[in-house]
Amino acid sequence: MSKKIKKDTFVQGTMIAYFAIILTKVMGALYSIPFYAIIGEEGGVIYSCAYNVYNLFLSISTSGIPVAVSIIISEYNSLRMFRAKEKTNRVATKAVFLFSVAAFLIMFVFAEQIGTFFMTDEAGGVSGSDMALAIRAVSFCLLIIPFLSMKRGYLQGHEFISISSYSQVIEQFVRIFVVLVGSYLVINVFSMNIHVGVAVALSGAFFGGAAALWYLTRKINKNREVFTTADGPLDKRNVKTKVILKKIIKCCVPIIIVSIANNLYDLTDMKLVMTGLEQLNFPGAESQIIASVKATWAPKICMIINSLAIGLSSSVVPYIVSSYVKRRRKEVNKKFNHAINTVIIVTVPCAVGIMMLSKEVYHAFYGESNYGASILALQVVINVISSITMVASMALQSINRAKLVCATTVLGLIINAVLDLPFMHLFSLLGWEPYLGASVASIIGYSISLYVMLKNLKTTMRFRYRSIYRLVLRMIIPLAAMIFVVWVLGFILPGTENGYLMLLVSLAIYGITGGAVYLFLCYKIGCLQDVFGDSVDRVLIKLHLKKRTNV
Repeated sequence: MSKKIKKDTFVQGTMIAYFAIILTKVMGALYSIPFYAIIGEEGGVIYSCAYNVYNLFLSISTSGIPVAVSIIISEYNSLRMFRAKEKTNRVATKAVFLFSVAAFLIMFVFAEQIGTFFMTDEAGGVSGSDMALAIRAVSFCLLIIPFLSMKRGYLQGHEFISISSYSQVIEQFVRIFVVLVGSYLVINVFSMNIHVGVAVALSGAFFGGAAALWYLTRKINKNREVFTTADGPLDKRNVKTKVILKKIIKCCVPIIIVSIANNLYDLTDMKLVMTGLEQLNFPGAESQIIASVKATWAPKICMIINSLAIGLSSSVVPYIVSSYVKRRRKEVNKKFNHAINTVIIVTVPCAVGIMMLSKEVYHAFYGESNYGASILALQVVINVISSITMVASMALQSINRAKLVCATTVLGLIINAVLDLPFMHLFSLLGWEPYLGASVASIIGYSISLYVMLKNLKTTMRFRYRSIYRLVLRMIIPLAAMIFVVWVLGFILPGTENGYLMLLVSLAIYGITGGAVYLFLCYKIGCLQDVFGDSVDRVLIKLHLKKRTNV
């Protein structure tokens, strides 16, 4: 008899989601090292554009429905409305089918036109026709990934976070296998065109999604009785399809707008960076490479920074919804602050470390670059702010503040788009690298969005952020100590000129030493205990770093 799945507590669900996302994002960051070596800079441009276009179409077609399902099912579970939650799942699945097929057809049929919009033939480098095959290859993912997201939303709405998290690991493993093996065989063994190799690599998302979908479907079917009896006696109230559709649309539209806006940050920057650099007389091919680094390859290194926010944004929703439905406002405020604090205590030291070692880190991933290190140094700042904004926006949507999230996200995107070209020209006049102006514009856009969100919560729901302020102030000493240790090690350890192996050893020493100093001081000051509670001491005891105390 198979073991039955169990619901996860708030902390357990968050930690499982976090570790699963960390693993998948680390895998996603590390695989880009051999992958970039296989496809080179030209392939990197094709991959960057095609994948960002795919993400935009995925957001347009289905990004809001899985989250909406998670929110609505969590609400109906809290109200013990079993029939309504199952009907919600069926209605949403039909809607996903229609949207995903429509998005696939648009992306497949108009692939060359889409590619030409971003990569004009006159610019030099990769052309729009070169992009068509890659865009068509990745378009097939729209026929599978949305249904995978639906299954995850269904499980998360029932507070089964761990199963959903395990599926992400399976998806990433299969995808990376296809990406690396497929692109290597096509380019290096069969000596085919780089464009074909990138297209095969992009199809990895389809196979990874199919494997994860099979896993989740099998788990749900084997534990069907858990979903029919876990929430108490069967509720006989019926909810009309029209009412469910209205609720889905109400949840969906804001989430889709936010998701599209977040994807448009990358696509807007990619297009405007190329436009701005061409205005400043950069060669077309070089402009494309810089834009791809800004939109895809530097963010891939920063995946570990975003991973916690992604894990929290998916796992925190059911718990905040549950507290909000029960009108426990203080509990909602506490969970919101806890989610933000968790992001801050983990992402800030990672970002500071990458900023200090941006040249070494970028070289370790992609080799020597004239602009990669400086782009990466600012990208980590963007990722920290966007991570906090991501968790805040998902929490706000959980408590019926979707209009605020839409307004602030679109505001941030507009500010970013308006400032991109002026900042690039300003940076050029000041003698700085012009493409960094686009990164500063993104930082300003995300910061304004986050500020307006937090300000509104404080005004309308009387949220307090005392625990966040307290954590930030207490982190100053551990961060300063970490920065000092990394700075001192910089005089001792070899740089990028001493070979790749020595570079990796140096980065490991930087990370272990700096991280150890930061964690030790955070523990002594009490920051870790404030955020993670008693679990910190339990982990230390298991690692034999602390003795068990008898009470």
